[in-house]
Amino acid sequence: MNILQYKTFGKRPSGEDLERIKKSPYYRKRGFVFMGTKPSTNIASELMREYRQSSKQQRSPKIEIPVIHHLKSDFDAEPSQQLKVMWLGHAGLLIELAGKRILVDPVLGNRPSPTQAFGPAKRFHPAPISIKQLPHIDYIVISHNHYDHLDYEFINAIKHRNIKYLLPLGLGATFKYWGVKVNNIYEVNWHEQLQLDNLTFTAADAKHYSGRFLNDRNASFWNSWIIEGNNEKLFISGDSGFINAYKNIGEQYGPFDLAAIAIGAYHRLWPENHKTPEEAWQAFKDVQAKKILPVHWATFDLALHPWAEPIERLVKIAANESNKICTPKIGEWLVDIEKMKPKKWWN
Repeated sequence: MNILQYKTFGKRPSGEDLERIKKSPYYRKRGFVFMGTKPSTNIASELMREYRQSSKQQRSPKIEIPVIHHLKSDFDAEPSQQLKVMWLGHAGLLIELAGKRILVDPVLGNRPSPTQAFGPAKRFHPAPISIKQLPHIDYIVISHNHYDHLDYEFINAIKHRNIKYLLPLGLGATFKYWGVKVNNIYEVNWHEQLQLDNLTFTAADAKHYSGRFLNDRNASFWNSWIIEGNNEKLFISGDSGFINAYKNIGEQYGPFDLAAIAIGAYHRLWPENHKTPEEAWQAFKDVQAKKILPVHWATFDLALHPWAEPIERLVKIAANESNKICTPKIGEWLVDIEKMKPKKWWN
């Protein structure tokens, strides 16, 4: 098989899809604009040297990460009207709000890789729910197309279901290529809103990049997301370096009942792709959220820091306001979020 036709790589927008996204103020001749400085030309050699010096043992957990597993029958009740959130590991979330179920960046496979047969970053823990046990889902929200946020095998397995997909601009071409019904695909530019059922979905700023293969660098966009319903609001950071726009998001759309913010996979060589825990805490403050749900850690080895360092650093910097951090076990429902207290389960 021609590797360029390997379906998991997706499809670069063309024709009407390309003409539509060219109207975005963030699009240039070759793709969406990465909002940062160019990485060091020596990044590969520097990373290899640091990789050899880093400890694989520290990058992998010595404990068995606690996971609460779910069956389809656990979801027999109607979805909650009030905000409920389950962390699925890494950046994945299952949300219930306004009587609807929403999945965010669901990656349930063993590797964030083009193939599950081999590759880096094997999952530290089993997923709390399998595709077979997945209940009815109304919406799937994707932040960007990297493998640790978008799993072809998952989408391929559920594409026959009547689910609406909320995507960054440019990603619709890939979902159509994968066989998702065109009428179920919604592509959203920054600060555009979708009113669907009793929910409002808003795409907002992030500083990152996209690409699943060699020929699609920044061909699709990357978003943070705001989900609102029944007078409750959730902010989802997606992947991003720290941006001053978080203050604008807080002023324009806040305050938020909960902010799910990525805290892991940082490194000095890519400071504008992911946030450090300290930057994540500042982002939480800037968007004016009541509680923070730290995500993007504890599932895959995607950087050189010890696996639990992100949460340890976050807890340390927030020592005087630790009640604002939600640290559920993977698969545990966050209910009555304002009263949730942090739990230390990672050592």
